[in-house]
Amino acid sequence: MTLPHTTTTASTARGRARRRRAGRVLIAAGIGAALLLTACAPRGDGSDGGSSPDDAETTLMTFLRALADGELSTALAMSTWQESDFACRSLTADLELDSSIAAPEIDAITVDGDRADAEVTYRLPSEVTEQISLERVDDRWLVVPPEGWRIEVGFDGPTVADVMIEDDCALPVRDGRAESIAWPGNYTMTVVDPSGVTERWEELLYRVPDGQHIGTDDPAALPAVPELAVNVLQSEIGSLLTAALDDCVASGLTGPTCPPELRGATPTGAAPGTGYVFLDRVWTDDDETWRFATQPGTLDVVRDGQPVTASFVYQGTLGVDASGELTIAVDQG
Repeated sequence: MTLPHTTTTASTARGRARRRRAGRVLIAAGIGAALLLTACAPRGDGSDGGSSPDDAETTLMTFLRALADGELSTALAMSTWQESDFACRSLTADLELDSSIAAPEIDAITVDGDRADAEVTYRLPSEVTEQISLERVDDRWLVVPPEGWRIEVGFDGPTVADVMIEDDCALPVRDGRAESIAWPGNYTMTVVDPSGVTERWEELLYRVPDGQHIGTDDPAALPAVPELAVNVLQSEIGSLLTAALDDCVASGLTGPTCPPELRGATPTGAAPGTGYVFLDRVWTDDDETWRFATQPGTLDVVRDGQPVTASFVYQGTLGVDASGELTIAVDQG
């Protein structure tokens, strides 16, 4: 059952997470040496992916040259991948100024019936050696991209986040993971909170196929709830919780901002214990919205004619309004 909520708005506008566009790059400090611009010429046209063993090698070389020339749509048409297999269409668009790989070479290739296996090298800009297979479908050789040609980002628990790739592809995080197949190369990625609640901004350069990276922590085990984000929330939520309890007391402990533990009692006018203004935890149940719970607070009340000190916590949903200000929606019990 959906619980009723009431919303309280902070008085201070929050800073918005900035977005910077960064193009795909092939040279980054710490990932490799200078990019080699030479590349092997294809050993034939190969665009028709013919059926002979020699055609397998020609097809593979043409495929690699397409990646080296930034012609990703051509490479896609020569592979077993489909555009729909990618998380975003932008990951399949031709590169106008850059390339996916450089200096491709086929070191060895064996053909057995409708299957071919090759060892290839290319540069990113440091040298990479990989095994790539081909399969013959309807008398046409198709390249089977390696399993390692993918982007994978993981978190240590459920979170509300998107992984932005090149600032134009948003990978939603589900069950603590975001992933997509991707051509080899270096990708500028940013982890952001699409809800705007946590001002999350973690940028890194990520290399396919080996997952090497520059910037932020290990992209395979990022924090679901960054400590810095919780600290920022704590600095803002205290005034909202204080206002919520003030409204609750003013209503005689019957208003919509009252926690369930106080309902049915009568306030005595005594000042509350202030533990309730501190966050105990922040989490998500649905990968889309943030939930919160506070530490216990206390309030002297009269219940059933007897004075008692009632303990209570606030729990609810975090959000931001159109102005970017933090809001809380208090659970009603």
